[in-house]
Amino acid sequence: MPENINEQLNIADVQGGKNNEGGESSRLKFDISADNTELSKTANQMTDLYAKIAGDKQVDAETLQKIREQILGLQNKEKEMPGFSEKKLQVFEKKSLDYIEKLLAEGARGDLIAYGLAGLDSEQAWALRDRFLAEAEGEDKDYVPGYVAMGLVGLDSERAWAMREKLLAEEGGFKSNIANGLAGLDSERAWDMRAKLLAKGLHKYHIAMGLAGLDSERAWTLRTESLTEEGVRVQEGWIAEGLAGLDSERAWAMREKLLADGTDKGDVAQGLAGLDSERAWEMRAKLLAEGADKRGVARGLAGLDSERAWALRAKLLAEGAKKEWVAHGLAGLDSERAWDMRAKLLADGTDKGNVAQGLVGDYTTFVWRLKLKSAAQE
Repeated sequence: MPENINEQLNIADVQGGKNNEGGESSRLKFDISADNTELSKTANQMTDLYAKIAGDKQVDAETLQKIREQILGLQNKEKEMPGFSEKKLQVFEKKSLDYIEKLLAEGARGDLIAYGLAGLDSEQAWALRDRFLAEAEGEDKDYVPGYVAMGLVGLDSERAWAMREKLLAEEGGFKSNIANGLAGLDSERAWDMRAKLLAKGLHKYHIAMGLAGLDSERAWTLRTESLTEEGVRVQEGWIAEGLAGLDSERAWAMREKLLADGTDKGDVAQGLAGLDSERAWEMRAKLLAEGADKRGVARGLAGLDSERAWALRAKLLAEGAKKEWVAHGLAGLDSERAWDMRAKLLADGTDKGNVAQGLVGDYTTFVWRLKLKSAAQE
């Protein structure tokens, strides 16, 4: 359904009037995609009818207004349907993967791309993962598999679990990478894997880093325990990053506690990814005023397409923030403005792999995806 249908109805009002003078009815045509539902077709037919009668002096203004409201109501209903977001997501994922392949052909680093394939479970995405693993040679074998593991964020499929088990069985086990790649997963299988990683000696703060988007009791128990793990120098910044996507009171209380305990402000800012609330913006302003690292602030803008987010990106770039960081914070954005910025960043010499990583995101910046899922379920 066309996004500017209200404008099209206005055009129909004008054209209807002109056509009435000439005795001919107007017929507006819309580009209805194959993905649209029957709601789109109905709205299209009604808009077509509206255009025909808009200039008919025998049709009173009240009737025209009722038809207009029904058409706009159908558009709103379709947008509220789960399938609407899902279709848009599929288009964005395919667009992103095609863009990634283009950047890869132009010399982008495969390890950075592997790290930024969060949530992608298509054949095209798996072909890339298999390629990166197959092409890893020498020292690359020491870290590329770990990056692939981190890029499995949000995937609960059999293929993803088989990959995690395979990597865990390899020398070194890539345990912390696998933990990061469990972000967004609250399933029994995910918690069984976390328990297995802990049993293999991984510290709880490693696990906490891979809890982005999770507001469950089990997630909070682990976060709380990770702060007081005995005999361990806790990396509190990692725990802060694992709060990405959470706007609950519990999350805000932990952020305040972490800051009071001296946690790196940039890590706390990064853990604000996906949040466009007033509270999030107040904290960003406070952290910036207190000298927070620009890397965390920029990455913490992932999923945000608001005017405030764009203004802050411009400010960060003007103040010397690395373009790669700003690129990461574009994760999840399919707007014309976002694609224009990616093109500009590339033209300005920004590393292609980092731009690729800022398409669908990584273990922190992927949280935009959870927001879509939540909206579809409401």
